[in-house]
This record gives sequence, C-alpha cells and structure tokens, in this order.
Amino acid sequence: MLASTSCTTTATELITGCFITATATTTGSYCPLITVDPVNYDLGDDDNVYGDLGPTVKTTYSASVIVEKTPYRVSSGYVTIDKTAYSIPPVKSISKTKLAGTSAIIIPSSVGSYISITLTNIKTSSTSYEKATTTVFPSSKTTSSKKTSSKTTSSKSTSSASKTTTSYPTNTAINTGEGYCFVDRSGYLSFSLDEARQGIKSFCSSNYVLDPDNTIGQADAVEEDGYNVVVSAKWAADQSGCDDKDSFTFADDDDSFGDCLDAWNTDFFCEDQHGDAEDSYGGAYVLDSPVGCVLFSLYAYDTSSLALMARPNSGVALLGPPAMNITHMGDEPIWEHGNKTSGSAAWSTSKDTSSDHPKLFSVAEVGKFLNGSSKAA
Repeated sequence: MLASTSCTTTATELITGCFITATATTTGSYCPLITVDPVNYDLGDDDNVYGDLGPTVKTTYSASVIVEKTPYRVSSGYVTIDKTAYSIPPVKSISKTKLAGTSAIIIPSSVGSYISITLTNIKTSSTSYEKATTTVFPSSKTTSSKKTSSKTTSSKSTSSASKTTTSYPTNTAINTGEGYCFVDRSGYLSFSLDEARQGIKSFCSSNYVLDPDNTIGQADAVEEDGYNVVVSAKWAADQSGCDDKDSFTFADDDDSFGDCLDAWNTDFFCEDQHGDAEDSYGGAYVLDSPVGCVLFSLYAYDTSSLALMARPNSGVALLGPPAMNITHMGDEPIWEHGNKTSGSAAWSTSKDTSSDHPKLFSVAEVGKFLNGSSKAA
C-alpha cells in the first residue's frame, strides 16, 4: 500500500486556544517485501541441504530405571547406579520398585524407529556407562538337601549372602505344617497384623504368575517410615523331590484368590500356629505344590540394610528382595477378574480342618473383597 502524495480539503473548522502541530508524513511502502532464502531462513521438510541422512530402521530400546528423577539404562538385566549393579526384572508396563531402599520406576523396553546416519560429514555421539564394582544378585547359591520320606517334616536349605545356611520346612498344604520363624534373627523387625494384611492383599491382587524361568520371584512391600514389610514368593532353591516346574498362577479365580490370601498365615503365626497374635516377626516355608516347590516369605526389615549391602565386603545379608512392588497402608488394591494370565492350578490345601492355622482374613472378609473387586471391574 502506498501513501497518498496529495491532500484534499474535506472540511474546515476554526479552533481557538489549542493548536495541533502538523507532523511529517512518510510516503512509500508501509509493508516492504523481502526475498526469503529457503535454505538459510526456512529449513523444513522440502529442504535437502544435507542430502540423504540414511535409512530409517526399527530397533528395540532397552528398559530403563528412573531413580530420583535420573534415568539409568538397563543392560543384560542389570542397572548400574553409583558403581553398584542391581538386578531388574522384565516388566510389560511401568512399574514401581525399590533399589537400595530408594523408590524407583521401571520403564519397560519398547520398539521404535531411528535414522541410521550414513553421511561421513555428520558426527554421531555415543554414551558410555560406568562399570559396576559391586553387584546385588537376584538370588544366592544354595546348599541342597534331600527331603525325608515325610514331606511335612522335611526342609529345604539355602545359603544367604552372609553364607549362613537356613533350612525351611516343606509343607504339602498351605493350612498345615510349620514355618521357619524370623524372631531373634538379625535384621528382622516386628510388624503388625494390619501391615501383613495390606501386603498380602496387594500381592494377591496383582495377578502374578511365577513362570519356571523366573529367578527372582514376585514380591510386594508395604512401605513404612524406615522399614518395609515384604510379602514374597519364589521358587525354592532346592527342587529335589518336587514336581516339575510349571507356571504358578496365584489368583486366577475366586477360589485361588482366597487360597492366595491364606498362603502366608503360616508365616505370620509362625511362633504359635494356633494363637491370635497381633504382631509378628514373620517366617517362611516351602510349599510342595503340583507345579514345583515355592518358598513363601513374610517379614520386615530396616531399609538402611540395603544401603549397607551395597558396600563391598560389608558382610551384611541382603534382606530386601531385588525387586518389589510398593503399597502403603490405606491403599485399596483391586483384583481385576478380567486381567487373568495363563498358568496351572497350583494351590495345595488340606481338607483336614482340625489342624487349620488361624487366618489373617475371615471368609466374610474374602467374600466382601471379591464382591468389591467384581463391582469395580
């Protein structure tokens, strides 16, 4: 648009007292146009100044772990943090866990695309990762022992990180037999009945399946101030005399969900299998199931013990599991009936109710929990 170089009088008016001072008027283009260089000023999809960078290929990005807002890459099942390698279980969705007493988030591996740059005039960068000087293993070596002819009085032996041997009773049913009690054992803490119930409900609501090749087991932990209450299940180190391993499904229907809730009664009431304790140091036992022998453990530990374990030659046994899902008191876990995975019926129960242990959950409580899960689903 060009400004006019001539003026036409359209009206006149006599003004007294105040005067308007005329100003200069600029003539010419109000919005001058310039030529845009598409290479230097308008790079976009149509520009090809670098040529063909290279082919686009698909790749699998490794899993990662986020600890205190910092991501760490998982390599060969381990993540290295401060020169300590921690075992990371494979996950299919974003999961919470704890490493060295610190909350962490596991991001599963994924498949994506990237450009494989082949041009020699473009330099690509690579990332190196520190090497671990200490490794926290998912499981320890074991010292095997044969079961006796009576399964209810047999035991399985394992050796911990401190190289002390523990023999766990082997039971043929979840409602009979004894447990190995953790009372007076170094590192174990007392916890309440309500804390045990919270952890067990969380575990059984997670639709876990213990596959034959799982080396670290499944675990949930109630996170408290300075300590964790752990509910765990993993393959017994000694499988001699046991049935062949098959996928152990913990809660794939209403009946098995109820059995799952009862699986740690033996551990909580370890010191008195016919008592009514309100707190416990927990315990452990091996269940000789139709799909292999599984170690069920219930205990609490000071979270500072994991930090001690990370120190070379500390001589402190690792009490916390290598990976666990976290819950808190007051959380309301929901068992989703439609989220079932394949596996074999695994629970073993005795019909002889005369030797039944006390239960952490009444029949009415189990029914109420299942009814609530059904409505939620």
